[in-house]
Amino acid sequence: MRRNADGSVTFWVPVTGSTTADAHYPRSELRETQHDGTLDNWLHASSDSYLSAVLRIDQVPSLNKVVIGQIHSTDVPGSQNDPLVKLQYHYRRGVGRLELLLRDQPGDTAVQNILLAENVQLGERFGYDLRITPSGLMLIS
Repeated sequence: MRRNADGSVTFWVPVTGSTTADAHYPRSELRETQHDGTLDNWLHASSDSYLSAVLRIDQVPSLNKVVIGQIHSTDVPGSQNDPLVKLQYHYRRGVGRLELLLRDQPGDTAVQNILLAENVQLGERFGYDLRITPSGLMLIS
């Protein structure tokens, strides 16, 4: 990660980089923590929760997919810590698309792939806002 002169931040990771026990792909990411550095987890019922970003994808790895945001749920047996919600940029046949990968419940193996936007080119600036309400309603724009 590096901070640029214009105030933006660049995340980059080599495709041959190290991975974690729960992932097959290298990553560069932000993780919410407490002031002392311990990991922070929140419950959706405690308040409105938001995840948003303005970004651009300059290049993709050989599988043509980049995860740009995700929300994990409580880990359940067999879930392998899979995210409940994952936003990804998928570059197919020269066209970029934004996809929402959604599990109905923690531990579900079935994943819905919902197309959010097409024709998002490499290098094009775009943004997203994801909101989860205390009642569990998810809104994305």
